[in-house]
Amino acid sequence: MWHAGFQLCGLGDKAVRLFAHMYCNGIGFDRATLLSVFSSLNECGAFDDIEIHLRKCFQLHCLAIKSGLISEIEVVTALIKSYANLGGHISDCYRIFLDTSSQLDIVSWTALISVFAERDPEQAFLLFCQLHRQNYLPDWYTFSIALKACAYFVTEQHAMTIHSQVIKKGFHKDAVLCNALIHAYARCGSLALSEQVFDKMGCRDLVSWNSMLKSYAMHGQAKDALELFQQMNFCPDSATFVALLSACSHVGLVDEGVKLFKSMPNDHGIVPQLDHYSCMVDLYGRAGKIFEAEELIRKMPMKPDSVIWSSLLGSCRKHGETRLAKLAADKFKELEPKNSLGYVQMSNYIFLWR
Repeated sequence: MWHAGFQLCGLGDKAVRLFAHMYCNGIGFDRATLLSVFSSLNECGAFDDIEIHLRKCFQLHCLAIKSGLISEIEVVTALIKSYANLGGHISDCYRIFLDTSSQLDIVSWTALISVFAERDPEQAFLLFCQLHRQNYLPDWYTFSIALKACAYFVTEQHAMTIHSQVIKKGFHKDAVLCNALIHAYARCGSLALSEQVFDKMGCRDLVSWNSMLKSYAMHGQAKDALELFQQMNFCPDSATFVALLSACSHVGLVDEGVKLFKSMPNDHGIVPQLDHYSCMVDLYGRAGKIFEAEELIRKMPMKPDSVIWSSLLGSCRKHGETRLAKLAADKFKELEPKNSLGYVQMSNYIFLWR
């Protein structure tokens, strides 16, 4: 079958071209073929020209209508996901949803909510409420997407609404949803509710511990984060140390941060990555240890990214280090020439210290 070849990993663009060749030669296609092509389009969209792939998505949309396959729930869901994954406008996704809403299922609803979760959290929450009013039964994945949207709100009210539904539907023991609740409550400013969810969990996984550590880091509670780390009954991973180093950075616990950083390869067999070095540069910079930050950057086994140079530039501006500020600004502009941040920070620095 033609569509079997579309599933080859990493060959998304070739798969789409193969389908075009197949169609132009009069070879028919079915629902499974079209779903495979949408999947392939999502793969190649991450690496190539988005506009080109959005145009291909629109052409597939037309084919789905022409062939009558647009009436298939799976095709509508795949179409919504493709438009979203390729950076299409969310209004297009919503229009497709409205045009076919009479035949959608919980998977399609969840797909649309996930599209809005990051780009328009309020609309995602309203869609979840609408889903509930129309008597669809949300599954754990629907709840997790809704909670992802709640993490963008200022207060915990929306997260509490979803939380009550999670309990009502019997998902309150689900580790994935508990982890999402910990994150959502922390992002909304309620560390106490994050702690409450974490404490009540009967079965925690590594993500649970990391989520709580990130929550403490987010709220500047480094001491609590370090105490919780001592209680962990899981081997820490890379994300664990990003949370811990971030927590130390926010409150200036330099010695503790350095100790943790050194323990990664020595005690836990974890090789520090760019995120960890970024945390350390921020830690040194906030504490006024600019030259230690520079030395760490020079010794990094990988090339520093724009985040690291921006962090160093901000620290130099704060502590009046002229030479390094210019170096950091030049490096930042080299990596992101279209980003005005480096120019703005440097001009602010000159104005502040002239």
